[in-house]
Parts: sequence; C-alpha cells; structure tokens
Amino acid sequence: MRMRGWVRRAMTMGACVVALACGVTGASRAATGLTPGATAPGFTKTEIGGATVSLSDYAGKVVVLFLFSPGCPYCQQDAPSVEANIFQYYNSTKPGQVAVLGLDVTDYPPNSVLSFKNTYGITFPLLRQCSDVAGAYVQNEAVPFDNYVVINKQGIVRYHSALNWPHGSRYHTNEIKGTVDSLVTNMVDVGEPRATAELSLAIAPNPSPGRSTVRLAVPGSGATRVRVDVLDLAGRHVATLWNAPAPGGSLTLAWDATGTAGRAAPGVYLVRADVDGRRIERRVVLIR
Repeated sequence: MRMRGWVRRAMTMGACVVALACGVTGASRAATGLTPGATAPGFTKTEIGGATVSLSDYAGKVVVLFLFSPGCPYCQQDAPSVEANIFQYYNSTKPGQVAVLGLDVTDYPPNSVLSFKNTYGITFPLLRQCSDVAGAYVQNEAVPFDNYVVINKQGIVRYHSALNWPHGSRYHTNEIKGTVDSLVTNMVDVGEPRATAELSLAIAPNPSPGRSTVRLAVPGSGATRVRVDVLDLAGRHVATLWNAPAPGGSLTLAWDATGTAGRAAPGVYLVRADVDGRRIERRVVLIR
C-alpha cells in the first residue's frame, strides 16, 4: 500500500522513546533517517478506540512506538513479540516507567487496524493514520518500515535500527531492550546494597558505534583494588579494561569493541566493575 503525503513535525518531549516500524516489500536502508543526537518528532493521533493520544502525554516515561501496517508480514510476525517481550515485560519489571504505542503508518481502514489488534493479541494502544510519522522519522527512504528508534528522556535519538540493518531484519529485541535498559531508572545497577551513590559507572556513547568511554567513580581517598571487565549476556569474558589498584576519584577507560577473541559482534554486553568487594554493572549496546 502506498504511503500518503508525509508531514514533518518536531517537538521536544521529556520521554525516552523507542520507535519501531515494519514494512511490506524491499530491502533498503534509511537514506537520511534521524541519527543519534537528533530531536525526536512528536505527534497527536486518534487511537482505534477513539481517544486522542499525543506523544507528549507520556513525558517522563520510556515510550515504545511500534510503527506498523496491518498488511505487513514483518509487522504480523513481530507484533506478538512487541506485546510480550517489550510491553508486558516492562509492565512487569518496570511498572509505570514504559509505555508502548502502535502507529499504523499506512493509513488502513479502522476495521483492518482493529482486526490486527485482535488477531495478534495487542493490548497497548494502536493509533490510526500515522503515515506522516514515518516521514518524520525516516526521510527520503523508499521503505521506512521495519524500523526501530530509541530516544532518551530528553527527547534525543539514541539508536536507529534502519541505519544498521536492512528492511525485513530490523527487529532485534536484544538491542532494543538493551538500549531501554540503559535509560530507565535503576535498571542495571546490581550488587550489594552497600554499593552506594559514591560508587558509579557510566558508559558513553550508549549505544556504541564501536568505541565507548567508561567512567568509574571510585569512593575513598586511598588506593583501591579495581577490576573492570566486559562480558556477554551469557557471562562469558570478552575483555578486561582494568585490573590493578586505583586511587579514589574518577577512573576513565576506553573500550574499542575488541577483546581476547577479536572484535566483538553487535549486541548487548555487560561492563562490570568490582571495587573493593563491591560490584556494579552497566549494559552497553554495541552497534555496527
């Protein structure tokens, strides 16, 4: 189905957003889609039940936008996972922090959108007539569907799947969840309760295109034994960034996406710091 006239809109919002899109044919990449650092466009649309919904209504939350077409086979395939592995997952693990909205970017009739909702068991809101939203997020792209964009709480794009994956294979749950996990409140700090605010770990940029700066705040004023490792999600060692005493204060390290086995593949990794018997971890999403 051909897209109707696209209108570009932009507004600053206080939410973290993941925009997801799916398509019907073709295998192109985004030509000039929103890149990390861009401000996320906003919108106001009508939900299939008749309510008016604006992206700004969800300020302060992580918002997942599922840009779909009822007739798109990739959307039909991915919809149950979006429901179960994103919407229901975060409802359970982070209640009140993450919202999901589905946007029909091909302007199908209301009955078709309702049928899509019922067929695939969607319980998050589905919004109608959203073709202009696709144009706002991915410009000059013949097939802007099957696409995922992560935006932080300040309304800035942090991850855009179409810049890294071809149409038809852009839904990577580990990358989407890894990015959301890095942005929601208290999502990834682990370890003993005594690992207080004095001990902190930050990674930037995240997602990382291949080189990240790791900043570790080390409490105390004397030398402390510190070890910083990178692991995959199965707990396998990838790289050691530091394994020596460190003075109190800030320790700045770099990871260039390489390890003992060579260059790491795109995906989600853990940066783990052990500081004088205390442990803190952060997830980092490595993209191409």
